[in-house]
Amino acid sequence: MNDDTGFCFTDLSTAEEIIRATAKCYFLAPDCIKKKCRRRDAMYARHSALYLVRKMTNLSLKEIGNIFGEPDHYVIASSLKRVKESIDVLPEVSDAVKNITSELRSNTLHYNSI
Repeated sequence: MNDDTGFCFTDLSTAEEIIRATAKCYFLAPDCIKKKCRRRDAMYARHSALYLVRKMTNLSLKEIGNIFGEPDHYVIASSLKRVKESIDVLPEVSDAVKNITSELRSNTLHYNSI
C-alpha cells in the first residue's frame, strides 16, 4: 500500500520500524505496543502503530494481527476503525501519527541517500 507521498513499504522489518518509531513518540517500549495493555497511552500507541502499519505496508490484516499478537483479523479491523475516528477527533492522536509518519519518511530518505 502506498501512503500519500507515493512511498511503499512492504516488508516485515518496516513494520518493526513503524513500531519502534511509534514507541519513541509515545515514550514506550516497543514490546508494550505489541501486547494488549489497558493504559490509555499504550492503547493510543498500539492503535497508531496498527494504523500506520496498515497504511504504509502491503501486509494483510492477519499478518498485522500476528505482529501485534492478535490472531483475529476482525479485532484488527475494529482497532483500525477506532484509530481513524480518533485521528479525526483527538488532535494528540492526529499529531502523533503525523510526527511518526514524518520521522519514518525522513529515515527512509536518509537511508536512500547513503
